[in-house]
Amino acid sequence: MTVTGGIAGVHNRLVVREDGTYTTTSKTGAERSGRMSPAELAELRGALKRADFARLPSTATGSPVMDGFTYRITHAGHTVTTDDTAEVPRLREVIAALPER
Repeated sequence: MTVTGGIAGVHNRLVVREDGTYTTTSKTGAERSGRMSPAELAELRGALKRADFARLPSTATGSPVMDGFTYRITHAGHTVTTDDTAEVPRLREVIAALPER
């Protein structure tokens, strides 16, 4: 997932691997790594399954917000771009299940 926008010009990247390890990279290039617990990883997998991620629209955005964030999420070869105004509860569940952003 890549998160961009906001007043501060955020540009953060999060990569979660199959085994639950993850790396975050900030716009300054600072990296942090971690590992999701088995329960957290199961929750993320469940959220992706419940969202039927591969069938979500490629773009799911609402009305533009000056200081809002845009999220670009890729899973199993399918990419979805959304923002803070989108009304896609299934996608919000996926974002909430991801580790620190």
